[in-house]
Amino acid sequence: MKRITVLLLMVCMLTMSLAMYAVGRMKPTNLQRAVRSGELVRIHILAHDDTPQQQALKLQVRDAVLEAFTPLLSQAGSAQEAVRIVRENMDSAVKLAETVLAQAGEALPVTAEFGVFDFPERVYGGQVVPAGEYT
Repeated sequence: MKRITVLLLMVCMLTMSLAMYAVGRMKPTNLQRAVRSGELVRIHILAHDDTPQQQALKLQVRDAVLEAFTPLLSQAGSAQEAVRIVRENMDSAVKLAETVLAQAGEALPVTAEFGVFDFPERVYGGQVVPAGEYT
């Protein structure tokens, strides 16, 4: 069965640093400071497979989730509040992903998980976000 999984993953954070950088609102130095301090949100969108079509859908879902969560998390005043915001909005993330997929003519099931997961190293705008275990 085909599926796309949306993983909303976060480390203690005060702002949605990575997402804000990913959408072009954060300076690279601020990203590195967020990485070092643990004030970071990482999301991991998994596609059903590695085909170009599924990878393109994955990126569309990622962009939609980042756009929706950036203003929500920019209101967080503490790590606990950010956790609450993510948990309260996970159903919205699933619905958003389903909408993106439906608009692309795909009827794939979507799930969202919140927990501790291993992340690979990634480079965003020339800035390295190290591999590791993130909540």
